Amino acid sequence: MANVIPGVGDPVQSRCTKCKRITRHFVVSLVEGKPVRVQCTACEGIHNYRPAKVPASPRPATAPRRRATSAAARSEAAAQEFEEAMGEKDRTRATAYQMTGTFRSRELLQHPTFGLGLVRKVVPPNKIHVLFRDGLRTLRCAG
Repeated sequence: MANVIPGVGDPVQSRCTKCKRITRHFVVSLVEGKPVRVQCTACEGIHNYRPAKVPASPRPATAPRRRATSAAARSEAAAQEFEEAMGEKDRTRATAYQMTGTFRSRELLQHPTFGLGLVRKVVPPNKIHVLFRDGLRTLRCAG
């Protein structure tokens, strides 16, 4: 379609500031042959002309990128790391997790959602890194 210079009263597509969408407008005023003020046909609001965004050209079809490891492989690796870290620890001696509790590195804790975990690192002032069967998580604590 050829570039047609609109005149006053001609319809144009514009982004309406009141409707918050692209609607049909009529040109109210022009400056150097370009629309400056427009009136929305939906809400009848008059505002500055905001051209409708031109959609980007579609990307050429390419094969989807594969991740280095699949989610299943990451999950399996996390479970294996957890089992190795737990070793011969007595799982019945796990402390119940509370955000107001204090924990030490290599301490077992029982989280109500994530289950049994091993404190890997205490991060001052109030966080701990805990290794669970499904991976490493950062939790809040008292210190």
